[in-house]
Amino acid sequence: MISYLKRKEINDQLWNTTVQKAKNGLPYFYTWHLDNCCKHWSALVWEEYKFIMPLPYNNKLLITKQLFQPILTQQLGIIGNG
Repeated sequence: MISYLKRKEINDQLWNTTVQKAKNGLPYFYTWHLDNCCKHWSALVWEEYKFIMPLPYNNKLLITKQLFQPILTQQLGIIGNG
């Protein structure tokens, strides 16, 4: 089951372990990197961090959220150990 988690709901240890063990993991996915490059981000998490996908966003006109590619982040997407 896929869960949408806000940043404060993400377990950093489980998240970073998934990044470390993933064959397609990149340093851009670590929580410390995302925290430094994005003011706001949330994530999609599947089955207790088996697969993860960060969702960096900006607030647009204080009403809607707009996803964006953070500076100093070459690529983001889905990674995991499946």
